[in-house]
Amino acid sequence: MSKLIELIRKLGQQSQQPLGFGALASKVEATPSMALIGAASASSVSDNLNAINGDIVDAVILNSDDVDSAKGLDCGDDLIWGVGPGSLNDVDVQTLVCAGCDFFVIDPSSAPAAIVSEADIATIVTLAEPADRETSLALRELGVNGSLSRPPEGLKEIAFRDLVAIRRMGASVGGAVLVEAPAEVSAIGLAALRDAGVDGVVVPLSEPERVSDMAEKIRGLPPRKKSSGPGETRFQALAPAGGSD
Repeated sequence: MSKLIELIRKLGQQSQQPLGFGALASKVEATPSMALIGAASASSVSDNLNAINGDIVDAVILNSDDVDSAKGLDCGDDLIWGVGPGSLNDVDVQTLVCAGCDFFVIDPSSAPAAIVSEADIATIVTLAEPADRETSLALRELGVNGSLSRPPEGLKEIAFRDLVAIRRMGASVGGAVLVEAPAEVSAIGLAALRDAGVDGVVVPLSEPERVSDMAEKIRGLPPRKKSSGPGETRFQALAPAGGSD
């Protein structure tokens, strides 16, 4: 399984209560209820992570325009990274996977076919509009793991209509729901996104103060409403269909 999808599945879960002497005094901690994902070029990601204290972000989406640098990326096993939409070919996909790429964010109209054949690699789609019924079914059959929504250009704060648009996109694709964070999203707006089913927000690593501010807001979020958790139902829809009895 993709490390990104595994991380999203575990959002908001409590760590296991330790056993034995002193267990009652131990504090059970919950993981954050949203993932923080950075966006950067492969050539600058190391400097960006050093500037923000690299352990703040859960994963990084690298710009596909800098794919040659991504192929030679050496981030160790701790950083979960993937590549954004762009002019990739089948050989690029195979090389990136060998280099440690964990997921691809794709535009279905231009993505190479090789992505479908890569086991344990997540595929996140970005669409201009929610998928129609036939396209939705095709994406699920092809093993797509989620969607990335982009808010309207210039949007500073989340409104109810934006939550509706994000939910429509997420429902049409299934799986994980990621959103590029508006420039000035408040703690209330972030909680609304989370409670509307958003699993993670994407911010540019080139803006360290914004990244740190978002990380702090995520840490300060109250527990997720039970009805809006990532759970298994949204991911079960992506599992291969079994035969009927």
